[in-house]
Amino acid sequence: MEIKLSSGRFYGKRSELKEFTDLKLTEMSYPGGLRTPLHSHEHAYFSLILEGSHTGTYQGKSRRFTTSTLIVNPA
Repeated sequence: MEIKLSSGRFYGKRSELKEFTDLKLTEMSYPGGLRTPLHSHEHAYFSLILEGSHTGTYQGKSRRFTTSTLIVNPA
């Protein structure tokens, strides 16, 4: 069963939040080796990797993202 995360919910630790009229900028940090269950998000969002890397599985394909990568995450 897939988990659907509501708006603003993520598996990491939030360290910063800036809110504008229709835009939220959230800085998150994640521990190394974190594995999350199969899930989706209520709204689409962008992820910019500031440091480290991330391996994600999307539509059955595994992809590795590194520092300075911008990821578009669909709803």
